[in-house]
Order: sequence, then C-alpha cells, then structure tokens
Amino acid sequence: MFFPRPYPESRHRLPWDDLSTLALALGFQGNLFSSRGLDKGLSLPAFLEALETHKQLRKAMHKTANWQTAAYNAQVFKAASVLVCNRQLTFLDVYEARVAYSQYDNEEDHEGVMVDPSLHSVFRMLRMCGKVCAPAKLAAAIKAAAQSGGLPGRLQLHEFLRVLPSCVAAEDVPLQGITADGKDKRALYNLSSFDDLLRTEDTRRVDVLSQQYKRQQTKRRWKRSAPAAVRLTEEPEVDEEALALERQLQQHARLRQQLSLSATQLIRARSGVSLTSAAEEQELGSRRSSRPASAPIRAKAHTAADTNSASSSNIQRQAKSATGARTRHHLNRGGGETKSGRAHGTSSMSRDTPPDGADTTADDYRTNPVDRTQCSRPGQLSQTAPTPRLSSSSSSSS
Repeated sequence: MFFPRPYPESRHRLPWDDLSTLALALGFQGNLFSSRGLDKGLSLPAFLEALETHKQLRKAMHKTANWQTAAYNAQVFKAASVLVCNRQLTFLDVYEARVAYSQYDNEEDHEGVMVDPSLHSVFRMLRMCGKVCAPAKLAAAIKAAAQSGGLPGRLQLHEFLRVLPSCVAAEDVPLQGITADGKDKRALYNLSSFDDLLRTEDTRRVDVLSQQYKRQQTKRRWKRSAPAAVRLTEEPEVDEEALALERQLQQHARLRQQLSLSATQLIRARSGVSLTSAAEEQELGSRRSSRPASAPIRAKAHTAADTNSASSSNIQRQAKSATGARTRHHLNRGGGETKSGRAHGTSSMSRDTPPDGADTTADDYRTNPVDRTQCSRPGQLSQTAPTPRLSSSSSSSS
C-alpha cells in the first residue's frame, strides 16, 4: 500500500488526512473519523480521549473490520498513534505489522498469537515486517509490553506494535561476506568461514545482535554498580569469548602438567628410583610451605602412627621367630623319643598320651608327635599320630 508520507506533519496534532492514513493502515475505512465529525483533525490527547468517549466512533469500531471489540481496537489505535507521532514507527510499519499479525493470529478464538518459549511465531512475524531482534532482547520487550489484562501466553496486536521499536531493520545488520582466498593445490577454494556457509542470513544476523545486546547489558550493569568517580572513565571493551578461551587454555595447561608429573612419579616408583628430582623437590617444598598451620600436626600424627605400626610389626616378627624355634625343638625331641622307644621295645603311647583334662595346644607337640617315616613326599611331615607298637612282654602275656 502506498502512503503519501511516513510520519505526521506534527508530533502533537493529527489532521484529518493523517487520521485517514492511520485508519487505512489498521484495516479500517478511510472515512472512519471524518464521517463521525472528526474531519478537522485533533490533537493527540484529544484523539486519545475520543477513542474512549465517542459513542459513534466506538460503535463503528466494534467488530466491523475485524473480529475484535471496540475496546480492543481502541487500544490498537492508541498504541499506533503514539508510536507514529513519536517517529518510532511509520505508517508503512503499522500496515506491515497488522498484516503479519493477521497471518499468525489464532483462527479458533482470535485471542492473540501463541507465544512459545522459542518465540518462533514472533520471529516469523518480524521477518515479514523486515525486522530482526536478539532473542533475549525480544523476550524482555514482550514482557514489558504485555499488560495485566491480557491473556497469558498470547500476544495482542497493540503489544506487538510496542515491540517493533526494539527491533532493527534486517538490512541494517552488518554481515561479513563469505569470500574465497584463492585455490589450494587441489584447485579447491579456501573459504574464510565454512560454518557461516551452512547457516542462513537470518541466523547470522540474530547471532550478531545477540552479541551486541550482551555487551550493552554488561555496560549497563557496570554503570549501575560502579561509583560515580569510576563512571567518568570510559569502560574498555572486553571480549568475553577471548577471555573464556584463555581461561580454558590455562586450565588445560595446568592439567597437562599435573598429569605428566604423576606419570613420572609412577614410573620412578616402579623402577625403584627416587620419586622426586631437585626441581620437583623444590616444588613440593613450596607446596608444603603453602599449607595451613594444621598440616604439620597431621604430619606428626602420621609419623607417630607409622612408628607404632613399625614397632608392632617388629613384635609380631619376634613372636613368630620364637614360635618357630620352639616348634623345631619339640619336633626334634619327639623324634628322639620315638627312636628310643623302638630301641628298648617299649610303647611311646604311655609317655606321650596327655592326662585327662590336660591342655593340648598347637605349641605342645608332645601330645601329637610327628612320625617322619610317614611323609608322603620329601620335605613334608605327616600330622597323624603313629600307630603304637606293643612290647614283647605284653605280646607274650596276651
């Protein structure tokens, strides 16, 4: 649609031709105001008041050009007239916004455009208007434009008109062109940015606007939190992506150094070499000196525990050696008695059998003498008691 001028001639007054242009942009007839006694024009405050009090005008706006009531259309005219008089939107912008909104309005109830968390429908409407905006900035603008009386999760036409000044024209967003830097050895072109080649221009514009919006928010927070003396100095621009990359590289270097040091210590420990070199001992010494005051106390406690464990292990080793000597003594003694019993023809059972109630322990091998002749293999002793033999005197008596 063709409009004679983009804005009204005056910021505070709407003549009859501007009123007619505004009515046409919102889908009404051009004589909507002139045929109701408003053909001489009105100031902006008087026009806003007439939208609420003029009965004939409200009757002409009630479900005539669209499915909305007079109160709804009055809100739309208020928002459009204020934005046009303040030179924030043109008549063409109002017309394109109304057409785009009608395409995505819910046809079942006509209660507004569904707003999902991804803002897909809103981005499509902005694309039809030739506008683009950062997602975070768009969400904040929708939240600021929404009124308490509106339905939750729906976007009305007058709210969409208030969101448009926060957006920019898609043509005004600078994009770096994808150029070829010559051919390589295989006669293939070297692209300057292959990732940008796989994305659409709208996506690239949104990314550029998102980065700009983040910088603006950072500066705004800094100005609010910094004192007045610091605000006089200009804040240096900080590249957040470069800082994040630098922090990741530093962390990677520290982890790699610790991993190499651990591997070196493990290899030296397995080979029996000293675990630390001169440089590593110096580094460990600096680490020990940087520990808190409770570290020496813990070290002393560990030293005392190690001393106690070493003394207890020595005591156990001495006890085992004494037990082994006593065992060998009893074995030798038992073997001698068995030979002497055979030589004199007497039974060893009378001497080796313990009395009733006697304590038989593993250390006393006299109760269970070992017969070396019943070993199954060389170097192995049999734990079974030998069969007693009767003397010659006892056999003759039987």
